Amino acid sequence: MNWGLTLALFAPWFVHTITDEGKYGPMLFLDPTGNPVILYRDTLGTEKPIRRRWQGSAWVTDTIPFVPRGASLWAALDSSGHLHLVTIPPTDDTLFLASETDTGWRYYTYIPEDHGFPLSFFTYAFTVSPQGNPHFILGVSYLGDTMAHVWMEGDTWSKEIFCSDTDTLCSFLGDMRFDGEGNLHLAMESVVPHLLWYGLRDSSGWRMELVDPMGDEGGDFCFSLCEINVDWWGTPRIHYWPYYENIVAYRNKYAERTLYGWVVEFTGLGGILITSNYAVTPDSVVHVISPHNDGTLWHAIRKGLNEWEEVEFIAPGIWPTCLTSDQNGYLHFVCHESILHPEKYRYITNNPTIGVSESHTASRQSLVLQMASGGFWITGYSGEAQIYDPAGRLVLSRKIRDKILISPLKPGVYFVVAGKQRTRIAIR
Repeated sequence: MNWGLTLALFAPWFVHTITDEGKYGPMLFLDPTGNPVILYRDTLGTEKPIRRRWQGSAWVTDTIPFVPRGASLWAALDSSGHLHLVTIPPTDDTLFLASETDTGWRYYTYIPEDHGFPLSFFTYAFTVSPQGNPHFILGVSYLGDTMAHVWMEGDTWSKEIFCSDTDTLCSFLGDMRFDGEGNLHLAMESVVPHLLWYGLRDSSGWRMELVDPMGDEGGDFCFSLCEINVDWWGTPRIHYWPYYENIVAYRNKYAERTLYGWVVEFTGLGGILITSNYAVTPDSVVHVISPHNDGTLWHAIRKGLNEWEEVEFIAPGIWPTCLTSDQNGYLHFVCHESILHPEKYRYITNNPTIGVSESHTASRQSLVLQMASGGFWITGYSGEAQIYDPAGRLVLSRKIRDKILISPLKPGVYFVVAGKQRTRIAIR
């Protein structure tokens, strides 16, 4: 077990209630410092979205001056921490875009017909580049069999046709992300036949790859989505959940691009429910939040090919989404409280520096760690405790009677597990 995985597994989870006002959403982003930015809106989409963000010492809430016009809302955060929102009203073939700048908000419209093609609602993906330029994937024909990449730099719109194949690409929904090098990664579903595609736009242009011919095994997207994640090294991973008529259920699937091609597997997580998207910590460990039918959420990891394991209970909750990792390996996601209270949104993280949590998955801390020369004291606890070193190896397992000195230790971060309590301490 390496340090990053140890950090993820032995860090306690903190639960924050974001709103209980019956809003719609939420969406979660991390700003350049790793602090959460949460966006949600009213159910009908007729009110301005609300943003709540952690700014070092307090939660700050503001209202975004942009009305979604009753339509679906997409959003993205650029590398400067600026928010970008886009919506397409159901009765108007027009993209409405709002982009945040250092001096305020700017508003744009894009009418596809004015640029030579109609808009197809079922071939749509949106993201922003690290520089804050909005990028879209649109269907050039009503059938969605020809794909266009549309983007804006400054006040200038540009477009390029990157895929035209009426036999294999009648597209439905997609998702895309930029990596740290400025390459654009796309996941796209096609429904005639049912195929999962991956697209990469780098300095040489676009290329498309077939990821999963899932129709061959009876899979059907059946209005489900796909989500793409690009890790710190530019490796794409796709999460999707096709419907299988032979078992009358959706199944969670995972695809990863390797040096030898695409690896595709069922995770076996989530039961009949949908897991959250995947997050990859800087140590290359794949994490996922797995919901159970009893309304609880569990933390799972990918241990190897076709090997997924739930490693710990997190908290009660349903419908987890937007799982992401910061540069220190802490995990962040949002969810709803329960079936009885879906109007209550929760933000959950194992980063102890964010916010004052209203609830906690473990009991209140009675365990206290105090620095000592070459080690530390454990006080305020009686019972069995385990101490793990920075590599995740067990250093000591001992029964404690209120107080004990753990010494000598090499410099590093050590993790203490005592009953349901988990904490860490840095030895210098």
